[in-house]
Amino acid sequence: MATALPLLPEDGEPPLSGRNKKLLQQFNRGLTQVAPGASFVIEWQDRFSEGEKEL
Repeated sequence: MATALPLLPEDGEPPLSGRNKKLLQQFNRGLTQVAPGASFVIEWQDRFSEGEKEL
């Protein structure tokens, strides 16, 4: 299964900005609309919300 998780900044890495930030936010919205409650979506949301603090 492909995922966008590797694109999220890790601790100590510079935050995403501009187009990449906007695309990941759109991806997050779409994913949570299509498959809310799925285990991979829950994992994504956890990591995204952590990464978004850095975004």
